[in-house]
Amino acid sequence: MHDLRVLDTLPEQAFDDIVQLASQICGTPVGLVSLVDEQRQWFKARVGLAATHTPRDVAFCAHAINTPDALMIVADTAHDPRFRANPLVTGDPKIRFYAGAPIVTAGGQALGTVCVIDTVPRELDAAQLGALQALARQTSALFELRRRTLALEDQAREMARLSQAATDERRRSAEMLDLVLRSGDMGMWDLDVPTGRFTANDREFEMFGHDPADPAARALDWRTLVHPDDRAPLQAAMLRHLAGETPAYTSEHRMRHRSGHWVWVRHHAIVVARGASGSPLRIVGTHTDVSARVDGRQALEHARSLLQRMGTIAKVGGWELELATGHLSWTDEVYRIHEVDRSIEPALLSAIDFYAPEARPLIQAAVEAGMSHGTAWDLELPFITAKGRRLVVRAQGGAVLEHGKVVRLFGAFQDVTERKAVEQAAVDSQRRLSLITDNLPAMVAYVDRDQRYRFLNAHIERKFGISVAATLGRTMRETRSAETYAQIEPYVAAALRGEESSFSYTEAGDTHYQSNYVPDVDADGRVNGFLAMTFDVSELHRTQRQLELLARVDTLTGLPNRRQFDEGIDAALHRARRLRQPVALMFLDIDHFKAINDTHGHAGGDAVLCEFGRRLKACVRNTDMVARLAGDEFVVLLENLAGASELERLAEKVVASIRPPFRIESGELAVTTSIGVAITTDAATSASTLLLHADEALYRAKKQGRNCFVIA
Repeated sequence: MHDLRVLDTLPEQAFDDIVQLASQICGTPVGLVSLVDEQRQWFKARVGLAATHTPRDVAFCAHAINTPDALMIVADTAHDPRFRANPLVTGDPKIRFYAGAPIVTAGGQALGTVCVIDTVPRELDAAQLGALQALARQTSALFELRRRTLALEDQAREMARLSQAATDERRRSAEMLDLVLRSGDMGMWDLDVPTGRFTANDREFEMFGHDPADPAARALDWRTLVHPDDRAPLQAAMLRHLAGETPAYTSEHRMRHRSGHWVWVRHHAIVVARGASGSPLRIVGTHTDVSARVDGRQALEHARSLLQRMGTIAKVGGWELELATGHLSWTDEVYRIHEVDRSIEPALLSAIDFYAPEARPLIQAAVEAGMSHGTAWDLELPFITAKGRRLVVRAQGGAVLEHGKVVRLFGAFQDVTERKAVEQAAVDSQRRLSLITDNLPAMVAYVDRDQRYRFLNAHIERKFGISVAATLGRTMRETRSAETYAQIEPYVAAALRGEESSFSYTEAGDTHYQSNYVPDVDADGRVNGFLAMTFDVSELHRTQRQLELLARVDTLTGLPNRRQFDEGIDAALHRARRLRQPVALMFLDIDHFKAINDTHGHAGGDAVLCEFGRRLKACVRNTDMVARLAGDEFVVLLENLAGASELERLAEKVVASIRPPFRIESGELAVTTSIGVAITTDAATSASTLLLHADEALYRAKKQGRNCFVIA
């Protein structure tokens, strides 16, 4: 109970509903959800009792939990030696009757009971005892849900911490990209294919003589700026990439400057998002002005010098390989990482030898692909310095093409040993977290901004038999059925707006789930995704439906009870006012029913009541409500009547249907009924008034000799 953090908590509606139902179903003035700790019993919910707790040594529930698999019934405390001297019996609240169903956890611990108490001796029937046990199981389910929620909240906090670390890394990567773009003097553009929306950085506009702040410039169709002679090769390269034949597409072509002259650009682009069918959704690319190649050598040397300085600050080295001469050049940072003297002239083959033996085939294949096809690479590989230190380095490379031929390779080189160690620690932490979440009886998932699953615990695979590995990276819309996605989509949208949500939904008709979505919001307020925690609450839902049915149906006849009838007559009168149609009510009881009970006992009386309800229901339409109010009192609620003559025929039919002998265990029995009928066309008539008029008509039918009907 201490782990559940439930003792001395504030009232909760779910527990209050349970004690209300227990009291109503069992017909007792007192209903309790009691929890028994070392010194006392404390009431999580109570009705009909002012006290919040009692000492354990006088608690009835302290006895009940000793037999957790059975109800404890004390029909009369005055005759029970365990309790007749108990101060709760001899003094307030003067307990004479007690019935308690133990609240048992999944691990078998009895925490307390759902119990009912009366001040007079009494007994409960089988239906009431079953309902009391069902309420105890419901209470146990609520405590289990509380335990799981507390555990998942702890896990959510840990996952949020890991997510924040990932967010920080992504921000650093974005800053590095911006740094590279600015240092390389590149224009960057972004094309949303379905909408045709084109965005670009300021350099892209300036490169072609346009003001980035001019709205007219941003409305330009940049494809029209390509030189007519260059459009076909550019389109061919693009189509090969869109078909998946190349990892990116590159080109050198001319584009028209605002002043009218042509600017040669080096173009590099890649599809970064595709639809479910493989069609491109988003293309990102860069343009570099290469017009002044002759005069650009000086600018290139300046850029190299800048790269050296920036590399020293950022601890990122740069390298360049001229394919025509085989000349390889390194920045100072690359020398430092290799632990090689700056005076040594590097060579390609000797540079590859610094990689660990198992990594050399990978880097050699990447370099050869770059030379042959201009293929870029980005690898993290084990590395051994000239002084024998083992590192992990990030090696990146790209190609410079002239007239479609690779003439130069260049790239970046970085010591990532420390980062890899941090990542490995994060992976270990993630592994521990996965071990915990995989063994939770709940479905746990992390969904990113694009609604793609980035984490799924093993419970999902166990429950649904789907492959977690095959699902990761796919979107919720792709993996969930259309019916299910339609139910959860509003809550997904809310979570991606940064709003927490808790909701229920169904799958396959009768499987019910409770989901909690917790947004993953970084320090800048950006929502990166959300954590989804989902429980199968089908059993809880079925229990609730059963309890609702018990509360609205007469357990003897199976007909609607007084509570359901009150709801039905209010709804019928509301429809009558709206549609201006009459509503009629038949009020019936069984003539001389007390004599039947006295002669044939309660079993015989119950058999008569059940058969009476069956015959009555057989006389009316499926749309009419037949209900048992209490004892031998029944009502029929009628709508959409053709007229008074139809009401008379129905009343005659009901009286006639009751007259044939009733067959009970002791033999055949003659039974008759008296009926009072009231009808209203007045929009202001209340349910109580209509019922009163029908009752008065019933009284007149009895005065006329019974076995007949009277219409008010």
